[in-house]
Amino acid sequence: MTLMLFLSERKQRKRYEQFISPHVNHLYGLACRFSQSREDAEDITQDLLIKLFKQQKLLEMENPRAYLSRALYNQYVDYMRKQGRHLGSVDIDIDNEVPAPEAAASSPESAAEFDLNVSSLDSALGKLSSDHRDIVILHDIEGFTYDEISDLLKIAPGTAKSRHHRARTTLKAALTRQ
Repeated sequence: MTLMLFLSERKQRKRYEQFISPHVNHLYGLACRFSQSREDAEDITQDLLIKLFKQQKLLEMENPRAYLSRALYNQYVDYMRKQGRHLGSVDIDIDNEVPAPEAAASSPESAAEFDLNVSSLDSALGKLSSDHRDIVILHDIEGFTYDEISDLLKIAPGTAKSRHHRARTTLKAALTRQ
């Protein structure tokens, strides 16, 4: 009986790993953007993956991206509360794992310009409030619709739109000053 239980758990673990592995990089990248810290992102992602392992219904989902992103956002909020940290504006530089476009890789000058643009954008994003940064990350970087964002953040679609507009206005002003 013990051997059967062991084999069943092993099969379940392998199935979970196969299911979740295509999503891990996305979740980690999202955690990096939310937390603005690699160490925090690693903790948040690991804690989430452990929690998700216990949820069998996850394995039956056809398109789990929105669910996983929502779960990650909730894990991020919980993590920050447990750490006793405010979700407000953070100005920490991290090496963003944005792949350089082929044009940027064509010459050292264009690669340097691309790095400068990514660095400027990271800096400007870090200066936004958490509410505004989250909207920009979810809409402009991750490609979520306003309805998906409103479900994800538990806010009205109109609130998502107005926060996005204010965030973009603030970003534009910060980037033109640099």
